[in-house]
Amino acid sequence: MPQITAINSIESQNVMHGAPSAITALTTEQLLIKIDNVRLEERPAIPVCYRLAVNAGVVAGTISKETEDILSSIPGNYSENYQKIMGITVGNYFMHISKDHIVDSGIINFRNLRSGKIFHTAYVHKTINGEIIFLHNNNLTIDAILNKGMHSLPLQKGGLNVHILDDQKLRNLQDYLNQNIGFHFITTRDLETNLKKEYGFNHPCNLPCEHLTHNSEGEKLSSEQMMDVDVPGTSAQQANIPTIVYEFSAQNLPENSAI
Repeated sequence: MPQITAINSIESQNVMHGAPSAITALTTEQLLIKIDNVRLEERPAIPVCYRLAVNAGVVAGTISKETEDILSSIPGNYSENYQKIMGITVGNYFMHISKDHIVDSGIINFRNLRSGKIFHTAYVHKTINGEIIFLHNNNLTIDAILNKGMHSLPLQKGGLNVHILDDQKLRNLQDYLNQNIGFHFITTRDLETNLKKEYGFNHPCNLPCEHLTHNSEGEKLSSEQMMDVDVPGTSAQQANIPTIVYEFSAQNLPENSAI
């Protein structure tokens, strides 16, 4: 059986300077308190699953706010740029899961192997006491499968559904994977490293963020308008458009940017 650690080995890459540790000094109880205390206005403007998953990592202290801002500004769902940052390729999915696979906190992207499409994202946190916490939203099917045979609802903390992946829930999740479902896993440390390695602090959209969040008159767009922005250079036939270097700074990072 393939091992996730072989593909996403932390030791195989240079961790980005200043990146958070993938295992924070939090117990399960402390993590849930932090998640539950996040104010509504601090949640992503558009509550799609992968934004909520990344935001959970930010709250837990394993994903930087800069990484969240970059991922939030990439247009489209599960775009080529998103998959590149997440270390996703067509063939590097897994169909078997165990506690040994989750070596650190990270992001899971689920793939339907019949259609080939990625369809859901969750954040998994490995606590200081060794428990694996699965945090997500917007997929009731996975909630029902994880709680199969337990006659209970998932914990709800800070707008997220929370599951502690004990042996029973891991077996339930494996039953789900047996239905032609695969998953891609990347540790949060490797996620931070990929952002620097692949883009060198270039903005992955190849455009300044203001193009995505403001109109030509400088007025901020609504969340719905942001989703309709036509971004040049994101289609295959436009792939040769030169990259505009986008340097990180406090003044040019997007404020509540959205896809």
